Amino acid sequence: AAAPNEGSLLDKLTDDPAFAKQVKKEDVQKVAMMDFLTLQGDRNAGNLLIQDVNGEKRMVPIDGGFAFPSKELFGMASSGMAGQPMDVNAPPPTNDQERTKAKGNFEGKNALMLLPQSEEKFSEEMLKSIDALDPNELVKGLKKSNAEIAAAAPEVDGLVGDENIENVRRSALFLK
Repeated sequence: AAAPNEGSLLDKLTDDPAFAKQVKKEDVQKVAMMDFLTLQGDRNAGNLLIQDVNGEKRMVPIDGGFAFPSKELFGMASSGMAGQPMDVNAPPPTNDQERTKAKGNFEGKNALMLLPQSEEKFSEEMLKSIDALDPNELVKGLKKSNAEIAAAAPEVDGLVGDENIENVRRSALFLK
């Protein structure tokens, strides 16, 4: 059984900026790599759930609605991919007004880029994963899965087209 959700990263960071120190570097890197490959342009702090797994705070990404964008959509959404790490030593808000202001500091920003772990080098495990990526095999698998999904749910056919998948290949080539 999956660990219960404790809320979103947005809620955790709004209540206590120091919570950022509890986020595992491994989680930040895995979500960042997935988002980079899929060109996910909406990885805000509300789109990351927090679970307690054997005493460790783990991130679970949700809402991939902006993944696999067209070039046009990527151009519009890519500005939200940047950000500067937050001050993890800032005092927690003491009232609703301060909490609302703190929550606003995260809006429209890539949550991963706000975390101090985003400034750390990739781990050896992540470097091996990147090295093992085969952009052409990735595209082949995505096209196969896309066709299977379209056959099972014709109403979504065409939402992710060849242009979107080609962008994933380019992203993988850039990452390597």
